[in-house]
Amino acid sequence: MSERGLNLKIADFVIASILSSIHYLFTNLYDKHVPDPYMDEVFHIPQVRQYCNGNYRDYDPMLTTPPLMYFLTVATFLCGRERAFNSIMIGLCYLAAAKYGLKQTKQANRWAAVAVCTLPVLFQTSCLYYTDMLSLTLVLAGLSMENKAGSAMVFMLSCLSRQTNIIWAGFYCFCGLIDHLKTVGDDVVVDGKRSSREKRKHDSTLKENSGSTAKKNNSSTVSSKANSSSITSSFDYIKATVYCVVLHWPFAILGAMFVYYLIWNDGSIVLGDKTAHQLHLHLPQLLYFLLFTMLSSSMHVLPRLSQVLRISWYYKPLLVVISVFMALSVHYFSYTHPYLLADNRHYVFYIWNRFMLRYTYFKYAIIPGDILSLVYFFHTLNASSVYFTLGLLLSTAATVIPAHLVEFRYFIIPYAIWRLNVNEKAPKCVCNFVEIVVNVILIVVTTYLFVFHPFEWSHEPGRKQRFMW
Repeated sequence: MSERGLNLKIADFVIASILSSIHYLFTNLYDKHVPDPYMDEVFHIPQVRQYCNGNYRDYDPMLTTPPLMYFLTVATFLCGRERAFNSIMIGLCYLAAAKYGLKQTKQANRWAAVAVCTLPVLFQTSCLYYTDMLSLTLVLAGLSMENKAGSAMVFMLSCLSRQTNIIWAGFYCFCGLIDHLKTVGDDVVVDGKRSSREKRKHDSTLKENSGSTAKKNNSSTVSSKANSSSITSSFDYIKATVYCVVLHWPFAILGAMFVYYLIWNDGSIVLGDKTAHQLHLHLPQLLYFLLFTMLSSSMHVLPRLSQVLRISWYYKPLLVVISVFMALSVHYFSYTHPYLLADNRHYVFYIWNRFMLRYTYFKYAIIPGDILSLVYFFHTLNASSVYFTLGLLLSTAATVIPAHLVEFRYFIIPYAIWRLNVNEKAPKCVCNFVEIVVNVILIVVTTYLFVFHPFEWSHEPGRKQRFMW
């Protein structure tokens, strides 16, 4: 596809406007029935209003993320209507998602971009004054850019929204390296085929020549050329790697800035209150992400189910070994955050208390589902290189495994990147349409529960609590 063909169309801007308008209606509903700051908003909104009043000196020590969202809210004149900020962001998020999907698959897939923006956990948290939509938008925008300096700048902004986005900057560089080496590899393959033709020509010459001396000389020539070709190809890969590293020099600056930030912040990635964000080797987080991915895209599982089962059977010895490692990680590296036990406002609280904690072996019983999710994850990315898939999985692991708390919000960015790289199957329009319909139904149901079915805690009478992701 031509470079011009990789540009967004008028239809994309129309869809972005529609999404922003619909989202604004939802934020109005939230503002009407939940006018006071709720959940994490009790930290975000007072802080942004300090900025609105011109006080840029004080920063709430309970806040763990940098202040980019607050600066942008002031810049867009949304003081007093802070939730509407995400109504703007969802339109920009769609454009970034559409652009990234176009770059990766070389075809317009607006359905996938809409599916990402209507992911229920993302949509609901964005109806509140949360950083998720801004963070996702900046990461997708950075990934969609070809210009390295521009991309590094966008990723720097993304880190000012959420610090762990530095991992996705590294993922961008890794993908650039893989793409560049693939180009070199294709050239080497072409040269290799040419060398094979030359070898066959020499073999033919050997048959025509008589005398052992002639055969020895020609064999020596072929061997010499083969060794020369091998050395040349190795040199090409080394040269390409060095060139690619130099090409991504703006990211070296970004990396140095992030290292300085870590030193300045006493080695911690989070700002402010660090007690609730201690690092853990929480290996099952990756398994939860894989299950989340499969369940969130269940409409795409059905057309692939027979293939996923067939692949699982074919690789059963390997998957048995992986299952053992999964069981060990679940047994030795499962953690339960105090918030998960105490806060019944989140849906994950009920999953944990009614299943994971009530039934001792439940966490082991879902391992077959984890295995199918892993196979599904790789199968849906079969149009991408195996290095890309492994890079995405490792980047996801680096993002979610250190987190003590199990929270669906942590899965949003890796899920979005995966979803926009999925190799669509026919009839893709039906699956995508049903996927979006299911998303909308979940959004409506969760919004209804949040807005119209509050409850109270016995120790905080008169204060309404609400269900959310």
